[in-house]
Amino acid sequence: FPSHDMLLIDALEKRPRFSLNDPVHSLNLTQRTKNSLSNLGIETIQDLTKRSQSSLLGEQFLGKKSITEIKDVLGALGLSLSQY
Repeated sequence: FPSHDMLLIDALEKRPRFSLNDPVHSLNLTQRTKNSLSNLGIETIQDLTKRSQSSLLGEQFLGKKSITEIKDVLGALGLSLSQY
């Protein structure tokens, strides 16, 4: 059996590689969500992680379903929306 440490290393190696400067269009988001982010001027992953859930929900282009999608995709990368 592989050790816990080896499984953790394996999981980390399989995590997609990314840069905070990568465009949000490189994320595995629906086209509708990508378009909404673009309409809001959110172009990079870093731009997105600087926004809070409440600030995004206040925008006319994004609803709860899109926010959940964004949180799931960022979470898979070990990232999250801002708390502020």
